[in-house]
Amino acid sequence: MSVLTNTEHVREVRKFVIDLIVSMHPLDCMTCTKAGVCNLQDYAYEFEIKESTFTRKKFGFTIDDANPFIKLDPDYCILCGKCVRVCKHQGTNVLDFKGRGARPVEAYT
Repeated sequence: MSVLTNTEHVREVRKFVIDLIVSMHPLDCMTCTKAGVCNLQDYAYEFEIKESTFTRKKFGFTIDDANPFIKLDPDYCILCGKCVRVCKHQGTNVLDFKGRGARPVEAYT
């Protein structure tokens, strides 16, 4: 079997997916605490995406900083699920997703 991962079509699809993710993410990379160590920022630069071609929806979610160890800011969440998986792997099971479709957010369970 031969799998081609760097064709023009694959690059176009990757750029489209990154564009969709960026459309749901604040574009304040220069002032973000993750600047320089953010995979989304790296991919956006790689595909030369400075602004999304899609209209950004503003949901107005509140920031949950009740926990001294985790600050949940849904505007920055790209729904990768890493924090939820780590939480479940550790056996604490306090983080999970709430909601479906374009409006899911991380929440304490």
